[in-house]
Amino acid sequence: MAIRTVRLDDEAEATLRQIREATGLPISEALKQGLRSLKEQVRNASRRRPYETRRGVVTALRKKLRK
Repeated sequence: MAIRTVRLDDEAEATLRQIREATGLPISEALKQGLRSLKEQVRNASRRRPYETRRGVVTALRKKLRK
């Protein structure tokens, strides 16, 4: 297990405090769950990108060819 030192600005510190008050989680567990959530968002976003990129390219080419 690794130990990390993290610096939070005032906004992030307030957000962490609100999360802890709402959930009762310790700081480390709140941060771990946040990392897991972000990991899932990144995984889902990476699945969508090829289709979104392809649509964007097709749209750009159609616009260009209409000129």
